[in-house]
This record gives sequence, C-alpha cells and structure tokens, in this order.
Amino acid sequence: MTKDLRLHWLTPFSGQLSDLESVNLASVRLRTAVALRAAQTAGWHSSFGPQIDLKSLGDASCVVVGKPGSNDVEQLGPLWIKSLAKAKSKAKAVRCQILVDYTDHHLGVSTELSDFYRKLLPLVDAMIVPSSALALQLQAYFSGPVLVVPDALEVPITRPVGHNHTPPRALWFGHGTNLIHLAKALAPIGRQLQGAPLELRVLSNRQAIEQFKRALTAIPDGISLKAGDWSLAAMQAHAAECDFCLLPSDPRDPRKMGVSSNRLLTALAMGLPVAASPLASYKEFSEFFVDLEVGGLSELASAPARFHDMVIRAQQTVLPDYLAPSMQMRWLDCLGALMKT
Repeated sequence: MTKDLRLHWLTPFSGQLSDLESVNLASVRLRTAVALRAAQTAGWHSSFGPQIDLKSLGDASCVVVGKPGSNDVEQLGPLWIKSLAKAKSKAKAVRCQILVDYTDHHLGVSTELSDFYRKLLPLVDAMIVPSSALALQLQAYFSGPVLVVPDALEVPITRPVGHNHTPPRALWFGHGTNLIHLAKALAPIGRQLQGAPLELRVLSNRQAIEQFKRALTAIPDGISLKAGDWSLAAMQAHAAECDFCLLPSDPRDPRKMGVSSNRLLTALAMGLPVAASPLASYKEFSEFFVDLEVGGLSELASAPARFHDMVIRAQQTVLPDYLAPSMQMRWLDCLGALMKT
C-alpha cells in the first residue's frame, strides 16, 4: 500500500485522534476513528475536522463525508455542500475521490439529515455503508459504487459466565432513538415471559432515559426496570452482571432497514446470549440469537446457560473478523481501492 495517499474525514469533531475514540457517537468511534487510525498506521497523510483544506487535495486523495449529526447539520450542512462542490470542481483535474460514510438510511425516510444527503449525492463518487442490507436499500437512490465496511467491535471477546441470577438479569443498551422500540416491546416481552420475573437494565443517554420513563404507560407484571447512563465502561460492567441481552426493534420500520449489526455483535462479544428482533442486517447471524418474533425468550430467561454454546460459536467463527485490526485492514483496502480508481 503506497504511503502517498491522502485522506481527510469531514466530521463535526476536531482535536486528537484519541478524542474520536471516546466520543458518544458510535459511528465516529466505530468507523471514523478506526479508519483514521488505520490510515495513520499505514503512513498515509490523514486529517479530520469540520473543514476541507482544498489546497491539500491532489492525486490519490479522498474526502470522506461523515455523519454531521442532527444538531450540527443546519449549520454544517450548507458549508460542507459548498466546500464539496469546490472540491468536486478541483477533483476533475486530479484523482481525488469524494466518498460518503452512510450509516443510516436518511434518504429512505424523512429526517433532519435527509435534505443534506439529497444535495450531497450529485457530488459523490462512492458510498460506504456498514451492512449489505443498507447497500441494497441505497441502490434506489445512488447508481455509483457502494462498498460495505462493518462497524468495528470496541469490546474484547469475553467468554459467557453462568450466573444463575434469580430473577434473571437482562441488559438493553443503545442510542436513545432506539428506546421507542423497547417501550413498544415491553408488553409482548411480558406476554412471552408469562409473568415470570425479570430485571431489565437499560443503558442510554440520560435525557433519552428520562423521556422513556415518562412515555411508559405501564410495565408488565414481573418486569423491574433499572436505568443508567451509557458509557463503554458501564456497558461492560453491567454485561458482566447480566444473564442475557434484549434487543427488540421493528424490522418493518424504514429507519431500521440496513442499520449496523454492531449492537448484536457487541452483546455476543461481551459473552451474553441475545434475544433480538430479526433486523435485515441481523439475518446473516440468525443462528447466534433468539428471534423475538418467533419465540424462545421464556426458555432463554429461565435457562440462559443453555444458550452459551450459541455465543461461543459466534465468538469463535464470526467476531474475530470484526475486531479493530481486521476492520482497519478493511478500511485500508476499501479507501485505497477507491482512491486509485
């Protein structure tokens, strides 16, 4: 791999690369930071931040557009589009590629970021997505190359531990926007458990948890909720004390079509059997989790250790490919190939 390649990643964040590796936005930790760390290790000229230095663009270079974030897009969106249009004009004279790391399907639904991505598309040479499912969804909107680079795991692979807690303890973790699916799933979960007791630990950002609590009209008999702030350390600590992980969602929600499989794989890496909804990006891992729409939650809750073999198989056969060193190589291969086209 040549060391003359130049990479700039457009992101609202600035500072040191180590700062990116600890922000709360998962797409930045698990994608931007991983790609930039790979480029740095390979000796590429790499940088990141909310602005583009047009003078630095040249042969075998690329600009990757990261997610601006709903709080930043109103201010940064127009500036990025304007800068990228100038970069596109210059790119005609040099081999500079404009790429987009597209992690959620904002083109398929109406969100704060939809208009930004619609205006961005005419300027883009290629798109990078975290799942094959999202690549398929994107075909209706973008005719150029779409490459798949999954999210990297940020936790070590930990063998399952049999706790035999009474009542059993389940862990839910995720972005606050996913809490609506947990709230809707509580009643069906309660019916599957048939009143059997369950301690459910919920980790997310504090504001989202407070909204979640206010929105709950009823909690099924037997389920007790314990909520806390998410952090990488807190998630791992709670996982070490829980028996399994619950990840309900809505496979029919357009916003969930093509989302990353990271939460599922993270739970398995932490040694937890998982009961999850069959999202499109989870289907290739269907042998490694209990499908909430099929049933089986009651058996999992009553005897989590029976599902440890499922977790161990995933840890041995699938998860090593998602560790940071493997994902760094994926990013180098992906970006290097695009910059040379």
